[in-house]
Amino acid sequence: MDPRVEMHAEKLVDYCAEVEEGEKVLIGAPPCASELVEALNAEIASRDAFPMTLWFYDDRIFRAIKKNFDELPEPSHLEAAVENSDVFIALRSFDNRAEDSDIPSEKDQEFTLKIKEFFEKAYECRSV
Repeated sequence: MDPRVEMHAEKLVDYCAEVEEGEKVLIGAPPCASELVEALNAEIASRDAFPMTLWFYDDRIFRAIKKNFDELPEPSHLEAAVENSDVFIALRSFDNRAEDSDIPSEKDQEFTLKIKEFFEKAYECRSV
């Protein structure tokens, strides 16, 4: 692994999130950040804290959800993950920002509002 990735993970865990022993850390990340997620998991575990990764910020995943739902339910399972976490680390990156350009704007807006509610709750805990 690139030592710069390990150094970045260490800074996120130590300096930014100040992860302590016994804490539960939720990581929201796209698949393209897998190397950093791996380093974060190792760094968090080395502090005897518990990491959990939510593969989330992926343009293809978002497109599949937006395109196929009739009515988007409340994301209560996501909220439960946040409520049971002490720290939330969000990594964002997209391979193709135009991936969902064929989604009707009404569906896109509804999805955006539901996800916004999730993030408002997520950022109530210690977050990076």
